[in-house]
Amino acid sequence: MTDSTPRHPRRGLAVPFVIVGLALAAWTGWWFWLTDQVETRLTAQVEVLRQDGWTVTHAPVTTTGWPFRTRVSMPQAVILAPSGHGVAAPELVAEASSWNPDHWVVVAPDGLTLTRADKGRIAVAGDGLRFSISHLRDRFPDLRAEMIRPTFTALEGAEPFPIASAEQIQLETRPHRTDGAASTDELDVLFRLVDARGRPGGPVEGATRQG
Repeated sequence: MTDSTPRHPRRGLAVPFVIVGLALAAWTGWWFWLTDQVETRLTAQVEVLRQDGWTVTHAPVTTTGWPFRTRVSMPQAVILAPSGHGVAAPELVAEASSWNPDHWVVVAPDGLTLTRADKGRIAVAGDGLRFSISHLRDRFPDLRAEMIRPTFTALEGAEPFPIASAEQIQLETRPHRTDGAASTDELDVLFRLVDARGRPGGPVEGATRQG
């Protein structure tokens, strides 16, 4: 008699790949749905600001980051409040984890320009300019702005900025918590100004010399 080796069905080998393929297809569908929601809400928010008297202009928005990130790029962004204060940047980039779109980080990779109504424009550069917002579903979200080694340069016709440069500037606001819960309308605010150098003859320079 001749022994025959039993053949194992090859369909079992394909099952893991089918599962991975289905999971990838489902995740891809979620990612495209999420990015569509982000772009739709961004467009709606811009329209609301414009109706309230804000000036908001930008080049076409692009969304990338598949599969695990949602990254929204807004080139040539200009945001100007009715008061005349505003910000402009060659590019603003907002990014969040696709599985946690409740926490966003916005960076200005090429610096930005601050507009101070009657005082003119200030060019801001640095090793890192970023703003983050989290807990968007809460009544008061957590906000954080941070500048790493920023420099402030007055543009033509503008009044000098009180600070010429700094090692770090940090501003945080978050709901005041009692027993771990945000039970009041109070906010906790943190402001840090590290190794700041003021403009010649300005108040910051005088304060640092006295300190």
